[in-house]
Parts: sequence; C-alpha cells; structure tokens
Amino acid sequence: MRIHVASASASVTRALEAIVSAAGHIATPLAEAELLVRDPLHPLPDLPEPTIPQMTLDIATLAHPIRPYRLLQLLLARLATPTFPLGHGWELDTLARSITHPDHPALSLTEKESSLLATLAAAHPTAIDREALLADIWGMRAEIDTHTLETHIYRLRHKLGECTHRPCDIVTEGGAYRLVEVPA
Repeated sequence: MRIHVASASASVTRALEAIVSAAGHIATPLAEAELLVRDPLHPLPDLPEPTIPQMTLDIATLAHPIRPYRLLQLLLARLATPTFPLGHGWELDTLARSITHPDHPALSLTEKESSLLATLAAAHPTAIDREALLADIWGMRAEIDTHTLETHIYRLRHKLGECTHRPCDIVTEGGAYRLVEVPA
C-alpha cells in the first residue's frame, strides 16, 4: 500500500516512513497515496483535505518515544480491515476509531476500545478468552494480574448502550468474551 505521512516534524516523518517501509508498504507523496497517516502533535497547516482514507495517530502514541513495533502493529491492524458491521446499521470504523450509523452521530472510541471491539467482531460468533485478548491487544502475558480488560469491557458495554438501537453486546462465557447481536 502507498502511504503518506503528514507531520511537520522531520524526525516523526522519518520514523513513521521507516516503519511503513519495514511493513512492506511504500511511503509516497500525498498525490500518489492510498492512505494518509496524520500526526496530531505536529500537524501540517496547509494540508488539503484528502479524498483517501486517513488515520490520525493517538496523541498518547506519539507523546512518548516512538516504539516502532507498536506503531507498526497499529498501522497494520487498521489497514487490514477498516470496518466491521455490528448490527442494526451500526458499523465499527477502525480507521476513525468510532461506531457509525447513517442516521445517528458517530460514537468515539479509544484506541484500545476500537481494537477490542474489532477483535471481537472479527471472531464473531466465537468467544475469545481473556488471555488471548490481553496478549493480542495489550501485549500482556496471562500470569500478569490486571483488571485492564474488564475495565475496557465495562466502558465499551456502556458506550454500546448509548447507541440508539443498541448494535450488539459483549457477553462473558467462562472467562471468554463474545460479541452478540441484540434483537431489534
């Protein structure tokens, strides 16, 4: 894929272009790009509004020293499958990190909420165990004692409940999580 990195910081641009190249993609000028990756910490003031898909990196991702492996992981995950149907006309847009519906305002998600919902949607109707989710989304080993997953599931359930005509729900089944459709 041809990717354009939009950052006013030369060091951020070089780092992201190196990650794009390491992933087997091509860093290109905007006119030739299939995807635009924006840097919110160093925005380009004169960047025209693109007609191609775009991804704005998390400020939290860029506020710390750039970890190439994590950034590469984010890029590849978002490029792989940008949308997932959730039910009742709702869709998860992983590039925009939001739940969208043609008749309702978009509902914003955090990076982890979007990754979690995308992972569950991709596996639907199969349940995914806690250890696999912790490893895939947070890079944690099973023996680490944390309530991170449970906290994110709680928040995601709450956000899904805010949608008119709730699109889906997350159920717990013996230490695993599964996305289920909610009847109309």
